[in-house]
Amino acid sequence: MKKLVSLLVVLFIGCFCFAQNAQKTGLTDSDVQNFAKNYSKIEKELDKLGKWKADSQVTVKDIAKADAILEGYGISGPDRFKKARMICLCYGLALAEEEMGGLDAETLAVLEAMGKKDPLEDLRTMTNADDYKVVQKNLKVLKKNVK
Repeated sequence: MKKLVSLLVVLFIGCFCFAQNAQKTGLTDSDVQNFAKNYSKIEKELDKLGKWKADSQVTVKDIAKADAILEGYGISGPDRFKKARMICLCYGLALAEEEMGGLDAETLAVLEAMGKKDPLEDLRTMTNADDYKVVQKNLKVLKKNVK
């Protein structure tokens, strides 16, 4: 997975660790498809902003600049940056579910003994079910373009 997906996931993990359910961002198929199609360009432009290393360094101005960049690549408003973040989180969850789907009984028992019945529970609380469905429908195009 490229660094933008990782960066966006890490950037907001602290904000959402205590959330019960993430708010719906209103993702559309075209948002996800445009994000995937333009992923490398979006990544380069957001990297130029340079302040994405820590949540505390990101300002409202930075998010406004990111929104403007995302608008240019077909992510619909409002809150384009939140949509991009949600795409990344849902994509990460979908990939993790694919990988975790093959866990054997012994591994699941160890996780349960550690108090983690669902090892992806924290990531699930950071995503919204409706947004996740949109990402799931477009998973093929994401896998093709976001590497």
